[in-house]
Amino acid sequence: MKRFVLLAALVSCGDPKTECATTTTWTALYTDYFGPKSKGTCSGAPGDENNCHLTSSASGAIAGAGFVCGTTKDECYTSFKAVLVPPREGKPHYFEASLRQDPPSGCLCSPMPLRPASAVFQKCDLDRIRSWADKGAPND
Repeated sequence: MKRFVLLAALVSCGDPKTECATTTTWTALYTDYFGPKSKGTCSGAPGDENNCHLTSSASGAIAGAGFVCGTTKDECYTSFKAVLVPPREGKPHYFEASLRQDPPSGCLCSPMPLRPASAVFQKCDLDRIRSWADKGAPND
């Protein structure tokens, strides 16, 4: 009987692909999208296949406009705000153009994160990040 109740509870939570949290603080965004245990795992860890943005000499940092997530939330914040947040003339924020989206945005870029390939950002994910950026990208 307990199995049925647990399964029913999981099913009733809805489709995780279409649900997003609503908190737009840097702490929440880092936890959900950019930190080592997040959807994007930009920073990874030394020896981890997802350490593409760990240091300035990492492949993702070299190819990704210099974005270095580093090993801490504060290091990631400093680089994210400087590299990925500033608006580009007539174009979306760099993060909007580079994150893999569902449905696909149609851009011909190499969407991030490369790994895991299953990590996609929904419209509501991008809305959270954009909302934070539009508030001045505070380190909160």
